[in-house]
Amino acid sequence: WILLSCMIQSELQKQKLAIIKKSLEELGLQKNDITQCLDLVKQKLSSVSEKEPDTLNQKQLLVQNLINNEDAYVSKLYVLIQNFILPLMAKTTFVTSKDLKQFFSYIFVMWSVHSDMLSTLSKSVEEGSSIGKIFLAEIDHLKIYSEYINNHSSACEGIDKQITQSKSLTEFIKNAESNVKSKFPNETVTFKTLLSLPVNRVFEYKKMLKAIFAKTTNEDDEYETFSELIQNIVALCTKLKECRARAKSIQRLIEISKMITGCEINLTEPHRELIREGSLCFVRKGKKKDYYCFLFNDGLLYSKKATLKPGTFHFKGFIDITKNVTIYDLPSDNKTTDLIKFGFEISCNDRVFCFGSQNVLEKMGWSDDIKRAIERMKKNRDTQKSLEQKLKIWFKMFPSQSPLSLYRSFVLLNAKRWMFPGCFGYPVATLKSRESCQM
Repeated sequence: WILLSCMIQSELQKQKLAIIKKSLEELGLQKNDITQCLDLVKQKLSSVSEKEPDTLNQKQLLVQNLINNEDAYVSKLYVLIQNFILPLMAKTTFVTSKDLKQFFSYIFVMWSVHSDMLSTLSKSVEEGSSIGKIFLAEIDHLKIYSEYINNHSSACEGIDKQITQSKSLTEFIKNAESNVKSKFPNETVTFKTLLSLPVNRVFEYKKMLKAIFAKTTNEDDEYETFSELIQNIVALCTKLKECRARAKSIQRLIEISKMITGCEINLTEPHRELIREGSLCFVRKGKKKDYYCFLFNDGLLYSKKATLKPGTFHFKGFIDITKNVTIYDLPSDNKTTDLIKFGFEISCNDRVFCFGSQNVLEKMGWSDDIKRAIERMKKNRDTQKSLEQKLKIWFKMFPSQSPLSLYRSFVLLNAKRWMFPGCFGYPVATLKSRESCQM
């Protein structure tokens, strides 16, 4: 194909030179001037023709590399299903929870999607058609990765629990991993690494497709298709990054809820986010105490480190910042400044909480983060009030309709502000009856 393209280019160059020579003769130029002009044109055309086959060759190599990478990915998904998931699902004692079954179902769907995409990509290269159109057609199927990433950490934790509790499962995983090593001798392939493969898959596509797009010229038929494809892939990667960050945050919240004893607050609620954690001094009744604090988007939890069990904490209190809360620096003439140098106070419901940090930078970090969290909650309350007023008007306009259908239509018409429960950091009222809808 490269030799054929070179031959076509050489024939086109001869035609171009003949046309240029004819036009120069018509202008009445002398033979020496015409030959000089033609020599310059030949140099330019030769430099362009040398670059074009190289670029074409590099692009074909990148496309082939993508297909090889896709083939390896599909084969690893198949190994994960055949050697691990199907035998584990056959054990009724292992896969009992619906969440784990749902998580495994994502892998089956991904294997099916990528198997079809691999065969389509291979055919497209043989036929010389666009691979950009194939990826654009499959972009909606790749959105399943957001669900997989959201459930990855919790599913892996559940799997680890069941494996540690059962010796037979531990032996089964070890035997399966040893069997897999023969298929991938140059790689360290384990059950966990295979489960982590889909987490970075779309980001790998972004890297490979950008490299191919860099070798695509403006005159190429695929240029517009690839340009649209890159935009969609970048947007999807941005969404997946948010999913990864959220998954890590949820995982950390689960860890914190296990570390703290005596806490009746559900720390793993969907709206809750961890902003900051660290040691702070707490002054109460003229006494200084060392607490370990966790700042969430809706409150500050302070706890005491357990002496008998390292790594665990005893719950001491929770400052709710969703209500009227103010934070300010400690004045120099305050009595508590004798106990703590770098302090700040939080006023909440006629109660004052005095905290202190080790240095100025730490104090500024804590106070700034708390102020931002308070401002965010105020904005959420304002948004809630405006939505409640709009919803009241909506119910008055259509009194005969059911509350649930009215609520759904209201959400669709106000798509910019989706009212999913807890998305603004506060609970949304359950629409059971018309009386309960009058917020």
